[in-house]
Amino acid sequence: MKITENPFADSRLARYLTLRLDQLAASKSRCEIAAEVGYDQPNIISMIERGDLKMPLDKVPAFANALQCDVGFLMQLAVEQHWDGEGSEDYVPRFFARKTRHDERTT
Repeated sequence: MKITENPFADSRLARYLTLRLDQLAASKSRCEIAAEVGYDQPNIISMIERGDLKMPLDKVPAFANALQCDVGFLMQLAVEQHWDGEGSEDYVPRFFARKTRHDERTT
């Protein structure tokens, strides 16, 4: 079995992370973003950006805050990245677009 380098490099999340990092480069360093997310070293940010690692789902809210982006959109991209099946780019957006019924809400 061949191990693929950068298995998630083509994910929408990796591309979006690169875009946001570039857009924020003048105001925030990768070290600052890593610290805001809860990482001691910025290399984890680079590994996710390159597609070496998936973005941990439990870190999505912190990433969204640090990247100054919508948490729902970033979660959608992260779930898409974690999804192993075919058609995730079609199915996941439909899943996130679904409105919650009043009786499904906890608050």
